[in-house]
Amino acid sequence: METLTWQKDGPVEGRQALSSIREIVYARGQLVGVNVYGEVWRFDDKLGWRVEIKSAIPSGVGIQVYANAWDDKLCGFGSDGRVLTLEQGTALTWRTHSEPEPKFAFKGPIGAYDPSRKIMVVWGPKKSDGSRKDETFVFDGNLWKKGKKAKAPPAELAKTDGGAFTVVYDPAGKQVVRVGVTEVAYFDGTSWRTVPLGNGKALGTWERMPCVDEASKTVLLIQRHVSDLNVVKLELGPESARAVVVATVPSAVTRNPNDAGGNVAFDQHAYDPARRQLVAFDTKLGFRYVADLAPYFGS
Repeated sequence: METLTWQKDGPVEGRQALSSIREIVYARGQLVGVNVYGEVWRFDDKLGWRVEIKSAIPSGVGIQVYANAWDDKLCGFGSDGRVLTLEQGTALTWRTHSEPEPKFAFKGPIGAYDPSRKIMVVWGPKKSDGSRKDETFVFDGNLWKKGKKAKAPPAELAKTDGGAFTVVYDPAGKQVVRVGVTEVAYFDGTSWRTVPLGNGKALGTWERMPCVDEASKTVLLIQRHVSDLNVVKLELGPESARAVVVATVPSAVTRNPNDAGGNVAFDQHAYDPARRQLVAFDTKLGFRYVADLAPYFGS
């Protein structure tokens, strides 16, 4: 089994912002941090993290899902159905892409953009106990609609683990895929079709981060459960799928005697598609870490 190697630099300036950032994404080559309030930070190699946009949405409304979507712009999908688009220039600003649609409200879902169909697929709003509803919302750039359910509900639907499902775009199949533990489901723009998933236990049910490489048509998931962190390659076929562990990820830093298994990659992390790298920030010590994923994507 191969082991991923971390490269370390920093500490970075403005690391205090990492405690407020919920998610780090690459938006048109720029590393930005975002949160549920629509606040945005931009990262610069020399200047570190700088706040660009303070709270951009009304009280009581939260941005539930972020995705690079139409015209490769970062979009935020709100709990009241509103859609925002991040305009990038000298300064970053949010533009209203579509107004609120309360009948398409959702809380705590996951989602992915399908560039082949030019739709955003949002699935699985959370219940109060942490489990998910089998509901699908589809936005075509103008209007929302409800997607159809599969013939049977997802096998892990009742699990309260935050990472029991992942929704990601598969560039080989040109479709959005919902990855569980024992099965995956393919979305054709209207409804889901389920197939069995082999070795799904390798994915765990805690935390997963999708890494999609368009050039090789490959999907990797960075999987974490307690102190274990693995690089898992998805083999997605029309009638079955399989999860294959291709590398382990060692702890980049140990912060105290009780954190011997801690892995900094899930303090704050992002996938850089241009460089095919996993990027992580240690929120306590302020260092940045980079690991090369290119060998695991293939040619």
